[in-house]
Amino acid sequence: MEEKDDIQLNQGNEDSKEKWKRTDYVKVKNQFDNGLSWFFWIAGLSIINTIVYITGGNYNFIVGLGVTQVIDEFVVEMQGTGMYIALLIDILVAGGFALLGFLGRKRRYWVFIVGIIIYTLDALIFLYVQDWVGLAFHALAVYGFVRGMMAVRRLKEMDRVQ
Repeated sequence: MEEKDDIQLNQGNEDSKEKWKRTDYVKVKNQFDNGLSWFFWIAGLSIINTIVYITGGNYNFIVGLGVTQVIDEFVVEMQGTGMYIALLIDILVAGGFALLGFLGRKRRYWVFIVGIIIYTLDALIFLYVQDWVGLAFHALAVYGFVRGMMAVRRLKEMDRVQ
């Protein structure tokens, strides 16, 4: 009878270990997804910022790319086709950022490194114009990229163990 209780106790430990592994995996997967989502938010909000600027709006989202705002400022001043040129360039730049997000879905570590480098360089624009709120949000996004990158490594380790 005692042996049977020991078997049930061990079975309970195995079940709780499996549950813990699944919970940990879900947590790390969510961290990965959150890191990856920054690529799409930044790309999308950059395009919205461009459209708002071209249509004469007076607000923008601070999470977007600063380089698209610089492009808008210079190219739109050319009048006429300047708006279309700015929109095209911004779509290409933001599209490249979204492409990184799609490539990142395959758990490619380098995607996050490229995102960190590009968005850190983009933050220098906000530093130059002393936009501290924009700079802080860039730092937050870079932190999200770093956490996503760490999650890629952890997910790969977890997949190897299973």
